[in-house]
Amino acid sequence: MSTFGITLLTDTLIESVTVSQSAEVAVIMQSDTTFGQAKAHDYKQTFSVKGRGTPMVAVGGNTDGPSLLKGKVIITSVKKSTNNGEFNSYEFSGEAYPHA
Repeated sequence: MSTFGITLLTDTLIESVTVSQSAEVAVIMQSDTTFGQAKAHDYKQTFSVKGRGTPMVAVGGNTDGPSLLKGKVIITSVKKSTNNGEFNSYEFSGEAYPHA
């Protein structure tokens, strides 16, 4: 006989992920004030994740984050929200350093 009823979902649902990439740029000018050379350094990715359920990370964590991140990942912010009549929600964000 099969069982019928309501099942409480305990998993986490990720609704959106945003990732941006940036780098510092060092520019060297020629002595006549024209452009000489430029080099990018200190590459960094910042990310934000929003979802429902219980967040699977903590501030200061350094291993969890969106799978497309590379290098050292650090969680810098975690926000949890509860609202009557809705699933719990969360947001977390952080930075990843691909060359670290």
